[in-house]
Amino acid sequence: MVYAYNDMALRRNLWKEIKEIYNHTRGPWDVMTDFSSVLYKEDRVGCPVTMAETRDFRQCYDTCCFQELRSTGAYYTWNNKQSLEDRVHSRIDRVLINMDWLSQLPVSMVHYMTEGLFDHSPAMINWENGN
Repeated sequence: MVYAYNDMALRRNLWKEIKEIYNHTRGPWDVMTDFSSVLYKEDRVGCPVTMAETRDFRQCYDTCCFQELRSTGAYYTWNNKQSLEDRVHSRIDRVLINMDWLSQLPVSMVHYMTEGLFDHSPAMINWENGN
């Protein structure tokens, strides 16, 4: 689990570190975090997404051959807790997995609950493989 900086320039070190781990890790692994970044333009409502803000995250995602763990529950995992017209919802919390994880834990999934009092939605991972 890691926490990403809110600043795009400061997050570049995170993407570099994740790629470094990818280059030296074999077997199943995941990265579960508040990435403080969206991956797709559909991942935020209430404020437009620019391609520049997704570029570094997308490059890390592609380089590491990540897949997003199957999920249920809330799609948008963060909101700014503002009034209706100023409210922003984003999908910035994710569980990313590699192919080894998927092959060894094929029925695993994450459930994102409603945010409640917090600005982030709590996440629960179930990784039982049924064996």
